Amino acid sequence: MRYIGGKRPVEINPDVSNTLNADIILPDDGVILEVKTLMSDPSHQSGHIEKVSAIYHKWAGLPGVPIAFGEVTIDTSGVPEKMAFELLRTLSGPIRAGVTKSNKQIRELKKSLGMPKAHGVLVMCNAGATTLTPHFVMHALHHALGKRHSSINSLIYLTYGVPVKMPRLPEPVEFFATLTREGGEPLPPGLGRRIQDAWMRHQSRNGGLVKVYQEQDIEMIYEGKNVKPAAGRA
Repeated sequence: MRYIGGKRPVEINPDVSNTLNADIILPDDGVILEVKTLMSDPSHQSGHIEKVSAIYHKWAGLPGVPIAFGEVTIDTSGVPEKMAFELLRTLSGPIRAGVTKSNKQIRELKKSLGMPKAHGVLVMCNAGATTLTPHFVMHALHHALGKRHSSINSLIYLTYGVPVKMPRLPEPVEFFATLTREGGEPLPPGLGRRIQDAWMRHQSRNGGLVKVYQEQDIEMIYEGKNVKPAAGRA
């Protein structure tokens, strides 16, 4: 972000050091960014298997959910839609929490700096949740934003050290996508490209490959119409 003119809030106004702040300001663009990082896989958290098991036992025996014994692998593409949504929510907790906190941080910094019309951006970086596909994360972001969280206008989702296998590519690559929330305003003209170029430059120094998706390429994913199945154990 330094490369494209990003500053910390205290560099703009030292008085905001003790307030709830977002991470980065692009003063020339009128943009405030908050970065949230997924450091571990939600499926590895304590109690996750118990949550999945409870959901399975609630639905077992109902249409589409046969009763099974022993360890069961559950594919969300093969169960009733409401059950699949409950299962997916067990993995999306950190994403929902990140959206809520980011919205508050961006909103408060707008007040502190007297920038009520600043464009708020949530940058979600996946640096450890290896089983969460881009399809799932963007689907979860879409539902977490809902009609609330109005201080977040657009989003950036990227991976760092969590390569994603993509069709027609010989090896997994880092992922970068820019998104405008439903009913929100797009990034200021050219800013998405500048952030993308800075990210690719950073990754190339580390020898990484980056797959960049433009908004028109992932509209179906973001709207939740093309969610890759997730699996869990019960």
